[in-house]
Amino acid sequence: MARLGADEAPLHVDVRVVAATNQDLDALIRAGRFRADLRDRLAVLQFVVPPLRDRREDIPDLVSHAVARVAEERDLRPRPFGRAAFDALARYDWPGNVRELLNAVERTSS
Repeated sequence: MARLGADEAPLHVDVRVVAATNQDLDALIRAGRFRADLRDRLAVLQFVVPPLRDRREDIPDLVSHAVARVAEERDLRPRPFGRAAFDALARYDWPGNVRELLNAVERTSS
């Protein structure tokens, strides 16, 4: 395939596609809503990351990291979270996963 506006000489490229989903692709394939051949092409390396609600023990480390990062970015002194705050964070289901948690920490660090 030639580049648009270029001569007909082929342009060779080496690319990798990174794709992510929160869907069960095997179930979608069984339902006829996703192509098995496409899943097979994408599934060279698979990483399964459980939702944050299934690994609440990670919340204190993620919060501490986020607090330190925000403090450094804004040239502030880090304000640590107390035990009650960690307990409240652990009770929430975090449907937005780690991104939602990090955004919440950033808002409280303002």
